[in-house]
Amino acid sequence: MADNGCVSVEPLRKLVAQPDWPLISGLALTAAAVLETIVYTGGVDSSDDSVSVVINVVATAPLVARRTRVPAVATVVTVATLYALASESTLTVSTFVAQTCVLYLVAERSRRWVSALIVVPFVFSAFNPEAGAYGAIMLVGAISALALGDSRRLTAERDEARDDQAAMGERARIARTTSR
Repeated sequence: MADNGCVSVEPLRKLVAQPDWPLISGLALTAAAVLETIVYTGGVDSSDDSVSVVINVVATAPLVARRTRVPAVATVVTVATLYALASESTLTVSTFVAQTCVLYLVAERSRRWVSALIVVPFVFSAFNPEAGAYGAIMLVGAISALALGDSRRLTAERDEARDDQAAMGERARIARTTSR
């Protein structure tokens, strides 16, 4: 605990900054998705249960490559999640977490139209009566992740503009000093 009685987030930041964090967290999320699917379906006795396991693995496993292949990861995770919603396969919390993570990364690293393109199917699924509560929860999670990622991207752009402006001011100051 910190001196003010609050828990420090510094150990968590150090863990997430590790180079092997995407691999560890992606595999852990995939394992959780498999276990969740088995628990929710009561085992993999039928082919539908096996398909649900495969869909949830496809929706979570690509996160291991999220630092280097964001567009590909986003495409695979989004398509698998939408397939799970459309086919009424068992959708897990791990899949929801994976989709939210991908939407955050897309919003943080891409233009807004790309983010909007990915969130459009979730708008339609939210209004689909067959999707039930999952559709609405996915929409809320998607919009939240996009808002957070977009704010991080805008903050980084603002900071970069400030740094550029400070560098130009410093060059102008040096030019004035040397010309005297």
